[in-house]
Amino acid sequence: MNHLDIKAFLTVVKSGSISRASNALFISPSTLSWKLDKLEDELGVELLYRRKGVKRLELTEVGKLFYPYAEKLIEDWEEALNSVSKAVPPLNIAIANGHNLLMQDVYKQYYRRYPEAPLYMHQRHAAEAYKLVSEHTVQAGTTSRPINDGNIRTIYIANEPEVLFIGAQSELLQKENICFSDLDTQLGVRWWQVGASVETWAHNHLRDPEFKRIIYDDFNLLNDVMDNSGFWTILPRSNAIKYMNAGCNAVIRELNVETPLRYFYFIVRKDYKMPFHMLELLRIMREVFLKYEINWQFPIPE
Repeated sequence: MNHLDIKAFLTVVKSGSISRASNALFISPSTLSWKLDKLEDELGVELLYRRKGVKRLELTEVGKLFYPYAEKLIEDWEEALNSVSKAVPPLNIAIANGHNLLMQDVYKQYYRRYPEAPLYMHQRHAAEAYKLVSEHTVQAGTTSRPINDGNIRTIYIANEPEVLFIGAQSELLQKENICFSDLDTQLGVRWWQVGASVETWAHNHLRDPEFKRIIYDDFNLLNDVMDNSGFWTILPRSNAIKYMNAGCNAVIRELNVETPLRYFYFIVRKDYKMPFHMLELLRIMREVFLKYEINWQFPIPE
C-alpha cells in the first residue's frame, strides 16, 4: 500500500466515478482501476461497489470504515513530507529557453504543494543544459533538442503541435479554410525561439520562409502586434493557449497542411536515481502539460 493508491481511492470516493477521478489525477481509467484493485487485494476487502450500470460509485460498509483512516493517512503523509522537505537538498533544473512559459506554471504548482522544498530553475540552451547535468551542477534538465551524450539519459516525455496564431482582427478569419497561399509573409511574426523543425517546415511551404519582419520574445510585444489587422505567427499550441488566457487578441486556426511537432525531453545522468521530489516534479509537469493539451508520453514510476 502506498500513498498514491490511497489518494486514488479518496479521489474516486469524492468524485463518484472512475472517469472523473482519472481526469483529476491525470491518469488513465485503467490505471486508476488497477490502483483500486491493488489496494483492495492488499486489504483483502471490497471498498467500493463497482457494478455495471451504476452511475455513481458508493462505499461498501468496510469502505466506510476505512475512509476516515485513509484521510488521516494522507494528512499524516503530507505533514511528514512537508516536514522532511525542509531537509531535502534543493532541486536544480536546467530549463530549455523555449520551455519557460510552461515551467512557470510547474514552478508555482510545485511551490504550492511543497513550500519547504527548494526548487531552482535555470534557463539554458540545450548544449549548456547537457553540460550542467553532466558536471553535476544541476540534477536534471529539459530540452527540445536532444544531444548524443554517453553520460546522459535523454527521456522523451511529450510533444505538441505548432499552430497558426492569428490576430483577432485579421481578414483571414473570414475564410473557412486557410491555405499557405493566404499567408502574407510580410505580416508574419516570428517567435524568437522557433525550432529547426519549424524553420524547415516554413522553408518547404512558404513563398518567403524567413517571415522575420517582426521577431518577438515576450507577451506584451506579441499582444501589441496581434492587435493590428492581418498579423500571424506559428508557435507551440501551449504558448498560444497561455497567450489567449492572458488576454492576447488572437485565435488559433487550423492550416490546410500538417504542422510540425515540438518535442520535450527530460535529461538526467545515467547513474542518477530520481528521488521522490524529482518524481513529484515530473508528475506536476504532467498535470500542467495535459492542462495545455500537450501529449504526455512518459510513464512516471510509481
